[in-house]
Amino acid sequence: NIPGLLYPKKAILPYSPTALLIAAGESAKIFYFSGKISICQKVQEADKTEDAFLKLLNQTHNVDYSEDAANHVRIRCLSAEGEGANRELCCQLAFLRYVEDQRLKAWFGEEFEKEQFSVSGQSYGEDLDIPKLAKDPFAQLTPFSSGEYSKFSFLSKLYWCLEGREKCLEEFSDLKNNPSFPMKDVVSEGDTAVLFIDEGEVYYHPEWQRQFMQILLELVNTYSKSDSVQIILTTNSPFLISDILEEDVVYLPSHLHKSGGKAFGQNIHMLLKDSFFMKATIGEFARRRISWLLSVLKDPKLAPEELSSKVKDEFGVSCGTLEETVCFMEQLIESIGEEIYRFELSHMLDAFRKSESYQLEMLRKEKAELERKIEAIEKSLHQREET
Repeated sequence: NIPGLLYPKKAILPYSPTALLIAAGESAKIFYFSGKISICQKVQEADKTEDAFLKLLNQTHNVDYSEDAANHVRIRCLSAEGEGANRELCCQLAFLRYVEDQRLKAWFGEEFEKEQFSVSGQSYGEDLDIPKLAKDPFAQLTPFSSGEYSKFSFLSKLYWCLEGREKCLEEFSDLKNNPSFPMKDVVSEGDTAVLFIDEGEVYYHPEWQRQFMQILLELVNTYSKSDSVQIILTTNSPFLISDILEEDVVYLPSHLHKSGGKAFGQNIHMLLKDSFFMKATIGEFARRRISWLLSVLKDPKLAPEELSSKVKDEFGVSCGTLEETVCFMEQLIESIGEEIYRFELSHMLDAFRKSESYQLEMLRKEKAELERKIEAIEKSLHQREET
């Protein structure tokens, strides 16, 4: 991507799974973000296990911003006590209300407008009764695609725990006494905070994945009141890994990871191949068909008369003649996007066409066609002579 820049050889540095930013005497908090899984149950079981990491979590204050946790909070709204709240909606409305328009457009695109959203039939531009909406478990901000919702939901919850709660509850004091919005569940000045993000890029467009770390760090650096914030994330995206220094990356399982290059600023294809344990960087269906073309065209014993049956067995296509079969293979090769594959296979197909066996087969076909024409002409002449 950047011509003329080379990278040095990789060095794997030691890693400690308990090297969290938790120091004696500090208020340690772990904030957990996930599109699905809740960590609360695991932490509660920490006393029954020998897992050192879970025991460490049990020594801290854990704040769960996962989708499961949000659903549990909504359910409490329906209970007889009515102590719950639609925290998800509050996070989103605070995010829209207090984050600068210019920043939202930079994160979501120039076409992003707050007025495009509505809540329970009310346009966002109207005077919304946020304390009332907070008690409605079914109220939701719309419309979103899956990717838009995933991104908006994550960023709004992160903003809420950094600054949004404080601003929202200052403006809407009716929410202050709601147990769903405890002060301890935010990053306060003097806190030591760990943001644990489980596959935060799920449902993201590749371009949004590429921007994930930049937006995440910008949001934390802009709105956090604590100087001690550590980010731990899990990901299956090479775009995120290319924004992280190699010494900060742990590969699981580590024995499958190939050494030889650094992650930060690395080409995505190299990361996919070496850091994500992939056998190939193209789809398996395409890989198998390209491999089949290569093996067939490289076979020195390939008989032209066998080619049509091989194509039918592999693709389920009955081409009829040898020439039609070769045309089918040519069209397939021309449809390949990777230029190296396309050029090499086209060259091999041309060589096959120039081979003596192919030429002989085509001459036999021409001979048979000429004999058919001669026979037809002779028959026609014979009929004329008889009349």
